[in-house]
Amino acid sequence: MIMKKILYSLLTAVALMFPLTSHAQQSVRLFPYPEAPENITNFYERCTYLVDKFWERCNFKSAFSSKAKLNEAFGDWVSFMPYASGDTVHIAVDRLLETVKKSGPQTLELARMAERWLYSDSADFVSEEVYLPFAKAAANHKKIPAAERARFARQVNIIGNSAVGATFPDLELTAPDGSKRHALTDSTKYTLILVAARDCSDCSLARVRLSAAPAINALIDAKLIKIVYVVDGDASDADKSDAASCPANWVAGVADSLGGLIELRDNPMIYYLDKDNKILVKNIPVDNVLNAFSALYNLKN
Repeated sequence: MIMKKILYSLLTAVALMFPLTSHAQQSVRLFPYPEAPENITNFYERCTYLVDKFWERCNFKSAFSSKAKLNEAFGDWVSFMPYASGDTVHIAVDRLLETVKKSGPQTLELARMAERWLYSDSADFVSEEVYLPFAKAAANHKKIPAAERARFARQVNIIGNSAVGATFPDLELTAPDGSKRHALTDSTKYTLILVAARDCSDCSLARVRLSAAPAINALIDAKLIKIVYVVDGDASDADKSDAASCPANWVAGVADSLGGLIELRDNPMIYYLDKDNKILVKNIPVDNVLNAFSALYNLKN
C-alpha cells in the first residue's frame, strides 16, 4: 500500500512536470500551472520550482467559486512536495495562507483541502509538518465557526503531542488490578509504546509476537528498553483483560479518550521514545520493531 502511494505521487509529479498541450486538457485546470525552465533539468530542482511558483497565476478572487477544481489543483501542488526542498515547501505554504488570511471562509476551505491531501487516512502523502500551519490558521481564525475552530484546534493538539520530536504525554493508566499509574514514570534508555484499540486482533498478534522475542526480553531485563501497552478504552473489565494479557515485565493498562490526545492512525499505533520521552519514530510496522531490537541486542552482545 505504501509503495502504491509513493508510485502514485511520483507518477503524478512526473506527469505534471510537462505542459498539457490540447485545449481540452488545459481547460480542466482552474488556472495555468507553472512550467519549470528548460535549463532546470534536475528532478528535485524542478519540483522545488513548481512548489514555489505553483499559485502565481491563480486568481484567488474567483478560485473559491470552483471548489472542486481548486481542490484538484491543491492536490496537484501537494504531489510535488515529497520531491522538493523542505524550506521551499514551508515558505510556499506560508505564502498561500497569507494570501487568504483576511477571509475566514477561504482559510477554512484551504484547511479542509490540506486535511484531505496531507492528513486524512486517504491522503497519498501524509505530512503533519506541512499540514500543521493550515490547521493552526483555521483554529485561530475568529471568522471561522467555533465548531470548526475547535475541530482544527484538537488536531493541532494531537500533532503537538504525537509528532516526531514531541514529548509524549505521560498517560495515566488503569492497571488490570484497578490501580492507577503513569505510563512513563520509570525512565529507561528507550520506551516502546503500543496503543491498542479494544478487541483488535492485529494488536493482540503484535503483543504476542513482541512478548515472544528473546532479544526484546533480554533488553527489558537489562533495563535498556521498556514496553508500555495501552488499551484505548474505558477501564471496563473487558478492556482491562486485554492489558492483563501482557507479560509481567511490561507496563500495561487502560487509558480513556486517547483519540483527542494522540494520533491513533494505526492499530496498534506504535511510538518509540528516547530517555527524555521524546518521540524518535512512530507508525512502525511490528516486523521493523522486531528487526531493530534484534540488531540492538546483537550489537550489545
